[in-house]
Amino acid sequence: MNYNEFDDAKTKTKLFLNNKMIIVMVIVLIIIVLVALYFVFFHKEKHSGSLKLDNQIVLFMGEPLDIPIEVNASEEIMDDISTAYFSESEDIVELSNESSEEFFFGTKGVIKVNPLSVGEDDISIVSTYGTDKYSEVLDTKNIHVIVCPKFDKNLLNKQIINLTQGTIGRIDLNLTNNSCLKNIRYTSLNSSIASVDANGLVSGIKKGKALVKVSNGSNSFDVVVNVY
Repeated sequence: MNYNEFDDAKTKTKLFLNNKMIIVMVIVLIIIVLVALYFVFFHKEKHSGSLKLDNQIVLFMGEPLDIPIEVNASEEIMDDISTAYFSESEDIVELSNESSEEFFFGTKGVIKVNPLSVGEDDISIVSTYGTDKYSEVLDTKNIHVIVCPKFDKNLLNKQIINLTQGTIGRIDLNLTNNSCLKNIRYTSLNSSIASVDANGLVSGIKKGKALVKVSNGSNSFDVVVNVY
């Protein structure tokens, strides 16, 4: 091989290597662009957030209830969190909050539940993280609401209980849903005359007149017990 042939082969080799390097660089560039497009349009970074609430609430007509709401999440996403809420029925309870936007607030708020009629309803609370590019649901909670009749003496089937010494009677409330009875407390104001247990069973101890206080935690009324 003479010098000219050697120089020509050397030049061709350089061109081949240069072209191969260009092809590799183009392929790498395409891969980088594809990865970047995936992260922009398809990949969504998952964030964590949670709502801690009871699964069920019981309230009586005429006794609105405040449900404090707080979303537990990392500090860097707090400003981009919104919380929405709604009820399945508009006839059982009415929902509101102190925020300027009805049915929405940020990471903290109080949902005011106002009973409208006796029955059962479900409240859904959804916490969402959102930016200009995308949004994701952090947590969803459903609360079952039981609305009981107004808590007053009209619930009593008998407003006066007459007993003889050593006998037992019951404070009978006209409540068909057992959940309405769950938080009711009975207290004898004259326990030497008549005692009462947690289920509203009254025992006549000695002759006289006693009062039994019936309370649901917010309101109360008295039942007269005569022991003969």
